[in-house]
Amino acid sequence: GDDNIFIFGMKAHEVDELRISGAYNSWNYCRDHPDINKIIAFISEKINGECFMEIMNYLTTGGFNAQADPYFILADFESYKNAQTEIASAYQDKLRWNGMSLTNIAKAGVFSADRSVGEYANRIWNIKPL
Repeated sequence: GDDNIFIFGMKAHEVDELRISGAYNSWNYCRDHPDINKIIAFISEKINGECFMEIMNYLTTGGFNAQADPYFILADFESYKNAQTEIASAYQDKLRWNGMSLTNIAKAGVFSADRSVGEYANRIWNIKPL
């Protein structure tokens, strides 16, 4: 239940709406969000090299004329950051954290990674399995 999970990011219908609208521009997120700029600056200082440039190219320009950031990673950043704040708060409360952990372990049988990935592939990524 909602008491034992941290969910962040857009819902599938929001992703669809953003994709259809064509309004998403990942470069604007880099430019307009100071936290994203700080992260990019930090990573570029620590990991300056071809790998980092490929990641930045993927997120901001798409490279090879592909759509930049087709999974809307940067659009979910603020939601991710807020979830991390909630997680840090929950972790400080040992009784709450341990209760959440045990509940999730006890109910893990309901979860299927294959099913989840299949749903993402079909509903969000719009890709077919090989």
